[in-house]
Amino acid sequence: MRQKYFISKDRDKRQLKIREYASILKMGKNALSSMSDEDTFAFLYEEIYESSVIVNAIDEGVNALIDVLRTFNLFPIASHAQKIAESVMAIYEPGGDTAIELIFDDLDLFKDPSLQEAVREVG
Repeated sequence: MRQKYFISKDRDKRQLKIREYASILKMGKNALSSMSDEDTFAFLYEEIYESSVIVNAIDEGVNALIDVLRTFNLFPIASHAQKIAESVMAIYEPGGDTAIELIFDDLDLFKDPSLQEAVREVG
């Protein structure tokens, strides 16, 4: 499955928004990978955080930030949560971008050597 997260900071409202999208098209082995993201993702959920809560969590470190970002409705896997938290930290740096888009493909997880080793141990 492919997932997209659009992370944006609204300075006027003093909020951080994370929008989660997921791939809705079934992709076969021979599917074209050149399809546009707009055609393949559907909006799932939006989580809104107060910037003051985010800044406090950033001050406590990446793990504290991940704990704040994860909610009942938005709970990405550890590797995705780490990258989302790092992106949020980048947004809140002085002069940082106001928005970042992240795209994850679960097939990439199988290319991770540490995951392949874990699969061999279980299998």
